[in-house]
Amino acid sequence: MRTPTMNPKNLILFDDTNVSRCWARIFLESLARPKGEIVPVLLTIRGLGEEVPIEISGIRQLLDKDLAAKGKFLSSTVASTIFPISMWNPKLNRQELFDRYLGTLKQLKKCKQNHKGIYFERLLKHGPTECNQLDFFLRSRLENGNHRRSVLQAAIVDPIKDLTNQPVRGFPCLQQVSFVPFGDGELAVNGFYGSQYVYEKAYGNYIGLINLGRFIAHEMKLRLTQLNCFTGIATLGVPKKAWKTSQEKSGRSLVKWVRNKVYLHSNRLLAEMDNHLRQLFGLCPFSANQLDDTLCRNCIDSTCSGYSN
Repeated sequence: MRTPTMNPKNLILFDDTNVSRCWARIFLESLARPKGEIVPVLLTIRGLGEEVPIEISGIRQLLDKDLAAKGKFLSSTVASTIFPISMWNPKLNRQELFDRYLGTLKQLKKCKQNHKGIYFERLLKHGPTECNQLDFFLRSRLENGNHRRSVLQAAIVDPIKDLTNQPVRGFPCLQQVSFVPFGDGELAVNGFYGSQYVYEKAYGNYIGLINLGRFIAHEMKLRLTQLNCFTGIATLGVPKKAWKTSQEKSGRSLVKWVRNKVYLHSNRLLAEMDNHLRQLFGLCPFSANQLDDTLCRNCIDSTCSGYSN
């Protein structure tokens, strides 16, 4: 695990091999900011093609529990807006996926949150000509032998639809995706966000981009090994007071446990976060009842190296 670093241009880099851990670090960093904002953020997840878990189940489960408690969409639902993994059968032609998704689009658009558009819809039906961008660049690469790297990209933003004077719009936060073959049969997927909600959307967005990248890698007979995600402004997306009240036990547990998982073995990072979390909760992140400096080693995830029973 690499620590977040700041370069001279104020770009904060989060470089890791685990989605859950990297999201958690961004989440805690945004909590530590006065306005809950980080400007800008670059996340890189490496080693996606290796036979190692890319998630910590406990972090995702606790996040989903807290999202449900606040009436938000689960991370898997958010991910499906970028790529509908449940509809994809790798044994079938990609057109089967496209047809199946477009066949359900009318039903999907009945959801209020989808009225302005859905990310995967924009990839398959973009602009006045309703261009299937994914099919276009895959055909260009695989059938026409076009190895120009810049062809492997797709736009989400549609100026005709999206440039409005609405004070709050929401969709689309994701502006563009691109795919880069490199190394020995490897593929990287890149996502570009103008803004992104860390708590409500980011985790699902990362999973959705990875799933989309795996689909493109499968079609190109490559291995997806890397995710890069640039965000112009990452905001917490939920008022900090949502975790201050005693009623919000799931939220308090989320922050406490996530912090435990991410910073358990880093005394320096623990020290950096202590003062902020003490002020936020009035208690030690590792103790549910009192302020103390005892480092809890009884992690509830048996896969963690700090676990003890």
